[in-house]
Amino acid sequence: LTAILTHVRAGEVHESLGLLQKVAPAARYVVCYGGPIGEFEQIETDHKLFINDATLRGPERHLQSLTAIFQAVWSAYFEADESVDSLYMIEYDHLILDPRFETRLRELAARTRADLLGKNCVDCTATNEAQYVRFRRDARLVAHLRNMSVRDDPTRLFRCLGDGMWISRDALGAYVAVGEHP
Repeated sequence: LTAILTHVRAGEVHESLGLLQKVAPAARYVVCYGGPIGEFEQIETDHKLFINDATLRGPERHLQSLTAIFQAVWSAYFEADESVDSLYMIEYDHLILDPRFETRLRELAARTRADLLGKNCVDCTATNEAQYVRFRRDARLVAHLRNMSVRDDPTRLFRCLGDGMWISRDALGAYVAVGEHP
């Protein structure tokens, strides 16, 4: 399942979705809309979710959170359909060029035994990376990581771009099952 995070006008959503469907007509798409409700209501597709999360409408470089999207997509698509095996999260301006992108991502994940594939996925631990400096001593986040991580050092912090992130069903289910995130 490919989730398209967008906030643009309905006409632009229709255009983007149409282009994606032309390139990869067999893929499943859901529009995750974080813009005004009036525009959301004008989007003509059965597969859309209104994401009422202020972090999606904050200033650039704001602490945007994908948690509400993950929870909404899980509830609407994964809970009732065991055949949905992964989530590919893209933004409205992400261009897909390969009609087999879903298969290729699954194959890469299987080959590398990954539950998360992310663009520019970087270990920020002990660096001056803004996210690490900001969150390295956040007691709530560190406790959260210790509780859910399977790493030898659960306090290691990684970051990646949200656009183009692939997550296995198991990883998404584990993430959503945590409940409230710091």
